[in-house]
Amino acid sequence: MSQQSRWIRFNARLTGALTEFLLDGLASAHTEFALAVEEARDLDPARWRPRWHFQRAGVLGRSGDLAAALEDMSTALAGLDSFTELEQCSVLVTDGLLRAMVGSQRAAARSFGRARQIADALGHEGMAATAIHDEGYSEYLAGNLPRALELVSAGDVDDGYVTPAILLLDRGIVLLECGLVDDARTVLTTATQHVRPRKPDHTAAEIQLELARAERLLGNPDAASRHAGRAEQLYARIGATAWQERAHLLQLAVSLDAGRAVNRCLDDCGTLWASAQARGDDELADHVAATAAQAAIRLQQWDIAQSWLARSSGRTAPASAAGLHRTWVRAGVSAGQQRPGAARRMLADAARQLGRSRAESASLDLRTAAAVHGVQLARLDLRLALDRGPGAVLASLDRWRSATDRLPTVRPPADPELMQLTEQLRTLVDRTREESDARELADLARRQDVLQRRARARSWALTNEGLAPSPPRTDLARARSLLAEHDRDLLWFVRHDGRLLGLGVIRGRARIVDLGSADEIAELARRVRADLQMAATVHLGAMRSSVLGSLNSGAEELDRLLLAPWRLDAGGLVVIAGAELAGLPWSLLPRLSGRPVNVARSLTGWAARATEVTAAPRVAVCTGPRLPRAGDEACAVQHAWRTTELMEASTGDELVRAVTDADLVHVAAHGTHRPDSPLFSSVELAGGAVFAHEFQPAGVTAKHIVLSACEVGAATVRPGDETLGLASSLWSLGAVSVVAAPRPVPDEVAASVMSAHHRHLAAGRPVDEALALALAGADPSAASFIALGSTTRFRPVDEAGRPAGVQ
Repeated sequence: MSQQSRWIRFNARLTGALTEFLLDGLASAHTEFALAVEEARDLDPARWRPRWHFQRAGVLGRSGDLAAALEDMSTALAGLDSFTELEQCSVLVTDGLLRAMVGSQRAAARSFGRARQIADALGHEGMAATAIHDEGYSEYLAGNLPRALELVSAGDVDDGYVTPAILLLDRGIVLLECGLVDDARTVLTTATQHVRPRKPDHTAAEIQLELARAERLLGNPDAASRHAGRAEQLYARIGATAWQERAHLLQLAVSLDAGRAVNRCLDDCGTLWASAQARGDDELADHVAATAAQAAIRLQQWDIAQSWLARSSGRTAPASAAGLHRTWVRAGVSAGQQRPGAARRMLADAARQLGRSRAESASLDLRTAAAVHGVQLARLDLRLALDRGPGAVLASLDRWRSATDRLPTVRPPADPELMQLTEQLRTLVDRTREESDARELADLARRQDVLQRRARARSWALTNEGLAPSPPRTDLARARSLLAEHDRDLLWFVRHDGRLLGLGVIRGRARIVDLGSADEIAELARRVRADLQMAATVHLGAMRSSVLGSLNSGAEELDRLLLAPWRLDAGGLVVIAGAELAGLPWSLLPRLSGRPVNVARSLTGWAARATEVTAAPRVAVCTGPRLPRAGDEACAVQHAWRTTELMEASTGDELVRAVTDADLVHVAAHGTHRPDSPLFSSVELAGGAVFAHEFQPAGVTAKHIVLSACEVGAATVRPGDETLGLASSLWSLGAVSVVAAPRPVPDEVAASVMSAHHRHLAAGRPVDEALALALAGADPSAASFIALGSTTRFRPVDEAGRPAGVQ
């Protein structure tokens, strides 16, 4: 047989080894590798050995045997010159991935950089794109999430450079680590459509594994177990033992979450640990140790739990999802060993780690999403605090809820690509308002969805060009004293073990009350919100009295459950609540009628921005089209402050400038909240919609913003009770206080109430008090307006628009 024939047969065996691995498993692949060596007997070893070791490195890496894979890769790299230039790119990319998987990020970056240089010199866009995508995956492994999202989202599924299933899989993995769990599930579900249903391979199995992780984070254990089981079966079929063990471990963890199969978990973890150690798979070994320790905690076997934790390599990044889970387990062990102080210190450090990890991103979307990885830690922190009294509970709650408040304000650079996508989306939104054909509307909705997803992906990649100053920090002692100084009480509502607990600081004294079933109270609040929306948006006729009766009855019941236990006096109230009570019309509750109410995210966040403006404010008014009473409303605001320059033909650019140039901004326009993409919630001005994310580059310096626009006070509540919407974004970006409505309010009602709000503000009333006075005696639908943020007031103005008393 000629040398050329043997060379062809040798390469065919190498290709067959990968195919056999993907279809039949590792044992079949090793058989092909052995046959390839036989074919190479008479060939030049300097030519064939690097290729053989490279192909085997790829297969071993896929199987999870990283130590052996790196040994083979070192041999392949030593003979890199025996490959063509295009083949050298593939070798370097594979080396980069393997180096990244064992934590050698610098070595990985060098390999990816060399691969891209060679691909660019060859003009091979496909290989350059592959290097970029795989470098993104390595950045994920290193914990550089904004950069990872940018790189793994760089190519479209149909580009043909990277296999669609792999591209989508890697995107889903990074999205999961970022906390964007719903987005990850959507991407991973799409990925399943790009695998062969009858001949599933390693990629198909990994998609199932990541779907299981997503469902677990979303609190769907049955779905998580189903996907993990499917992944385990697929890995078993192809002989990917290390990955099969990962899927089995996830199955155990899902069962453990529900308190099932605890002893089996400990037994199986022993076997998994030995296997991972034998392969040098530190990542799997660390996951095994944390899961086994969690099982031992369930059995209250603290010494066994501690011994398992001692086996960890310590290489897990503290702020990663795995690192935070390990901290949760460690804190649980310390608490069980009667060392609550150590547990609290671990949890406090984890909160700081989670906060610091958010600061890397300039995207509010990413900052709020990351909270999902801290939910378990916050629950444990609260459980430990309950044994120590209301002061400790207040500290625990504030620690986790104020993490976002304490971050430097986001200031991403203006991004041309994001601006272009936003402009395209604005055009589609405008066309949707004018379109009546159902088929065209469906097409416009589909195109809007595509643009929103692309714009969100672009925004995730943005980092801070230069951090704005962090908001001033206020400790809890000072925050509590500020409550007294401002004549405010505090009510903080939190779910715990299916109950809704209330933490009250009333006239300086803190106590905790079990208020009842969290689900039942949440359902009652939902009915109240639904009744209020019906009263505001539907012509009820004879049914109006019935709807209002139901609304008042529900409000009275909520008043009895939430407020009666506290003996509130006549001062103001700061309310902090989670998803159960989000967007509640607090002014409809009888005990809060006419009472100032601020809805805040944390006590220290409220206190840090509780301020008084000592000069006459610079006031801007922006009005939108198709709102007949907008002009009258603007004139009323102008009259209240005597200094307003009326801007009836307002544009989005003018509004973005106004929130940085003015002290007080009033917006009278139509508004829309997007629950699925809250940073694309918008108000409609001349020139089109203005989206929440457009305020991020310049930030917000206005002290008070009034959004006299339906729905934009609504917010999507994420795990950890993080909120995201137009009003909450303006607060996060720097506004001291925002008044907005989560539900529709009739135009004439909104104009009347907001005009009164400004009259009371101009008289020197605090924001929450001015709103309470404006709502007194108004139509019930006006109760949708809430004051979000902190307490602030402006110096009263005289007839000339100057601060009262100033000559």
